[in-house]
Amino acid sequence: MKIVVKNIEMIAEFYNYRDEYNIGQVKIRPRRFRVLLDDDNERKVINIDRILNIEEEGTKNDSRIVFHCKSLLNNLMTQYIIKYQKNNTKWILFKM
Repeated sequence: MKIVVKNIEMIAEFYNYRDEYNIGQVKIRPRRFRVLLDDDNERKVINIDRILNIEEEGTKNDSRIVFHCKSLLNNLMTQYIIKYQKNNTKWILFKM
């Protein structure tokens, strides 16, 4: 994978749930995104087939959720990393 760092337009599900301590939490499930790749001058829509891992990074003021994902692109299973920045609600394609 190489570092890409591109802003993307994401369609995601946000839903509330209660954990074992009865504290309200929010879960995020990205579904598909649109990105402008360097090799084409058109935007490409990529459906997220599988989320392999979810982790959080950063400080309390600048926290991010990192999604390790897998999708079928050009008949090849491709892994990539998407980051969601909580403080400004932006989605970034980090590695592909």
